[in-house]
Amino acid sequence: MKLSDIIFTKKAGYFTIIFLSVAILYFVLTFFILGFDPVVTALKSLLDSYLLLAEKISNRLLHLAGFSVFIDHHQVFLNNNQLDGFIPAIRFKNWIVLILILVWVTKTSAVRRFVFSLFLVLVHFLSLSIYLAIGASLAAMEKPDYLILAITATLLLLILVTIFFLWYRNHKEIIKSSLAKFKINNSLLENDFRLIAAAYIFIILIYFFKETFDYSLWIGFLFKSAQGILALLGYNATVESTQLIGNNGYIAMTKDCLGIATMYLFAVMVFLTGNNNKLRWIYIILGVFFLNIVNIIRFVLLFIHIQKHGNYVLAMEVHDIYNYITYFIVFVLWIIWFEKFADVRGTGRTTYDAGVEEM
Repeated sequence: MKLSDIIFTKKAGYFTIIFLSVAILYFVLTFFILGFDPVVTALKSLLDSYLLLAEKISNRLLHLAGFSVFIDHHQVFLNNNQLDGFIPAIRFKNWIVLILILVWVTKTSAVRRFVFSLFLVLVHFLSLSIYLAIGASLAAMEKPDYLILAITATLLLLILVTIFFLWYRNHKEIIKSSLAKFKINNSLLENDFRLIAAAYIFIILIYFFKETFDYSLWIGFLFKSAQGILALLGYNATVESTQLIGNNGYIAMTKDCLGIATMYLFAVMVFLTGNNNKLRWIYIILGVFFLNIVNIIRFVLLFIHIQKHGNYVLAMEVHDIYNYITYFIVFVLWIIWFEKFADVRGTGRTTYDAGVEEM
């Protein structure tokens, strides 16, 4: 089934109308009636209370472990002196929200969904409390090893994802049946090992390797490539560590600018929807290479802009625009793969077939 067969349906049209109606009502209520965003305000208050409660549990854990350090209103203190190096915050909140949404769209009893959601929130709360306690204890050390914190975050998130995977395994047929009603291919969900392995690798890649390594060689390659292109265009640029320096300013790069998560999601989607190893690996390599080329072009354009105008504010706007362009490129690459090359049925054919009756 083609992607267009999914998008242009009556149910998709109804969903679009409802979404736009809610969005318009929300906009009018926020900007013309109340003058503030009630949803954001309520969520901030709820999250703040949740974090404060987790901090109390963390303080209890620190006390039991014999540490004098404690957390008070999102600040770490030792002997009434505020410590730097660790700022308490709610970790994994995007993950827990996503998992809860997936749980509640599963067609099963409301009691079962409620009990599982309560259990999931409890695990998240205890995980957050442990994470905060470890972070605060590290901040009190003379030479803290924050690799321990990265390992803690990775392990706790792996636990959350594993719990959700157990939910998925118990409701797999229900989920597949629901997707089939929307004419959505569910063959991607057949291989449980691939799915959980892809999730585990993503977590380890983002929450451990990304926090542990500086990716200086990768950053240097991108900047050296940009430097070569700029030289052809008549611009003098030098590379020093994570900076591309010119006569009228410079641009700096961190590992967050590499787009590791975006590239991985692109690659794993291609990998999970193909059986021709040679074809999918070629497509993944070419796709990742192309995304890096786009990143190099971004650096070139940002550098030229700064040399001409010295205005970094607009440069940051260009940076944000690049993110949207990258997402669009990944989406287009997915469409090309699904429409032309994907083989999610495991039959060796290069077609994207829903495995259900066509509309």
